[in-house]
Amino acid sequence: MLDALEDAERKEAAAAQSARRAEEDMRRFLADAAHELRTPVAGISALAQSLQRDAEHRPDRVGRWSELLVGESARASRLVGDMLDSVRAENTSELEVTDADLADVVRRTVDRAALLSPQVRFEVDGSQPVPVRVDVGRVEQIVSNVLDNAARFTPPGGTVRVTTGADSQAFVTVDDEGPGVAEADRERVFERLVRLNSARDRSSGGVGLGLSIARTLARAHGGELVCAAGPTGARFRLTLPSPTGRSAGSTPANHR
Repeated sequence: MLDALEDAERKEAAAAQSARRAEEDMRRFLADAAHELRTPVAGISALAQSLQRDAEHRPDRVGRWSELLVGESARASRLVGDMLDSVRAENTSELEVTDADLADVVRRTVDRAALLSPQVRFEVDGSQPVPVRVDVGRVEQIVSNVLDNAARFTPPGGTVRVTTGADSQAFVTVDDEGPGVAEADRERVFERLVRLNSARDRSSGGVGLGLSIARTLARAHGGELVCAAGPTGARFRLTLPSPTGRSAGSTPANHR
């Protein structure tokens, strides 16, 4: 009985500590999100005041002010959308799982990324089917977030290389040609709204939730998303449970 009571006390203490940690994480997240929202909201307010006060006297500036106002509004909307996605990603009960070909999912997602980032070349290596059982829309979101990150840090004219295949697990690797991520920061890049003191972070011009959402969704599928050193820049590797466990071959195909 004493052993059972001690074990129950230990479990209760561990649960209380976990709850406190979760509450602290949520408070920090809300504080960071409010801080990030403050900048675009302040910009919207200043631009709206300029339009209200000076539009009649400075018609030559109305177009530029309107353009900036749309940009700041889009920035705020994107951050709010990312915050909602970050919360939803943790709810595994919302996954709509079905049989799919990971290689096909990746090819479609790369085609979209190539349209959105025409300054970067995308190379896809992986023509063999890679069977998985996943929520296709969520996996597209994972890959899209990683590709967006890679395209932002790859200089114009550079290449983002994407490889799909399977060994004991299905996998996708994305290699960019950016400044890379220091070893000490390779876990921190997945934290919500993190700022790194590195060339990669300084070159981005902002922060986001894309990689945090991507990792949360990967883990919701029983998989993982990690950051490592690539051949020239950073490498992100997504792994997902594979129904077959067999290796898949690969054949390169290029997209612009």
